[in-house]
Amino acid sequence: MMGPFFAFLGTFVVFSRMFGDALPSAGGNSTELSPAMELTFRMTMWGYGIGLVGVVLVLIAALVLKNREQWFYQNAIVLAVIWCFLAFPIGTFVGVLLLFALLMRRAEFHNSTRA
Repeated sequence: MMGPFFAFLGTFVVFSRMFGDALPSAGGNSTELSPAMELTFRMTMWGYGIGLVGVVLVLIAALVLKNREQWFYQNAIVLAVIWCFLAFPIGTFVGVLLLFALLMRRAEFHNSTRA
């Protein structure tokens, strides 16, 4: 669930260090900034990749294994919203897909807690 959050956090930390430390000493030289930018983008892609595995596991649990617990539904909705906002543009597609899959089965999650 936290894959996109860690990707965003890692990107933020590396970019703030890069612009805080390397930018004044670089003097406009982009070759000194490129290793830090490469690390940033690599961390971001790893975080999003791990997050995509998590989304697939959530979809399997909800659609194939029929997990209908209320806490699972609430956490999956939070995951979908995180994807929508933190991983634009691909994350928006993934988040909307997850939201759609969960909201279409909303009654199944709410009925399981009352039975």
